[in-house]
Amino acid sequence: MLKEKAYMYDLLILSSSKKEIQPGKLLAVDAEVCLALARERDIPRSIPPLSFRISSRYLQEDYLYIYNVPSGKLCSQQFLNVLTSEGVPFTAYPTHLLEWDTRQPLDAAYSFWIAPWIKGAIDWERSEEWFNHETGNRHRRSRWAPRRSSIPPPAPHRPWPR
Repeated sequence: MLKEKAYMYDLLILSSSKKEIQPGKLLAVDAEVCLALARERDIPRSIPPLSFRISSRYLQEDYLYIYNVPSGKLCSQQFLNVLTSEGVPFTAYPTHLLEWDTRQPLDAAYSFWIAPWIKGAIDWERSEEWFNHETGNRHRRSRWAPRRSSIPPPAPHRPWPR
């Protein structure tokens, strides 16, 4: 049940975050470390705070898209408290936020949040869009590409005998 809850929260977040930050307004200082942590999401570790550059005007948001690390999000402590109270599993790492222009430290409680990976939760072959966590690239299936599926087509309609 916890896995389904975590997946539902991630879908809810993705569907409600239509107003993503403009590219370049939230960046991980060391994107490679963040991408590695996201790839190894099931092996949490103790690390020093991760640095992010952010425009201070976005600090009122609870859930922020990271332009150079699309496999993770920057989440407020308030948001993480809600997930914790609902028993949703996740991995989060401490952060050190730097103001976008001045690179001065910001006093805000955010964490680098990684949703749990739930094997088989997404039907990749039927998805319109998918994300490669190893490369950080987002892909769209061509609308002309045929859908491949392991689900057999429905049986032909047969009328009831009279």
